[in-house]
Amino acid sequence: MQLLELAELVTLRLEKGALPSIKELNLVRCQEMRSTLQGIQHLTSLQKLHLEEMPAELVETLRGDEFGASYSSIVYIMLRDS
Repeated sequence: MQLLELAELVTLRLEKGALPSIKELNLVRCQEMRSTLQGIQHLTSLQKLHLEEMPAELVETLRGDEFGASYSSIVYIMLRDS
């Protein structure tokens, strides 16, 4: 799944049972998205999370201490700063 250049996307909230077979999530140039990815731990089949040219606040949150708790099931994570 790709979310590209969504200029007004502020947050992404995923509920339990949403997108049960998603393997890859790409977020690219969503410049208003500054908070954490809410509920990403519910994407149990997610193998790759790709962030490119995303706000520094979001990238730093993913690199911080809470990263391990919420995203430990993801096999490959690619973070590219803007």
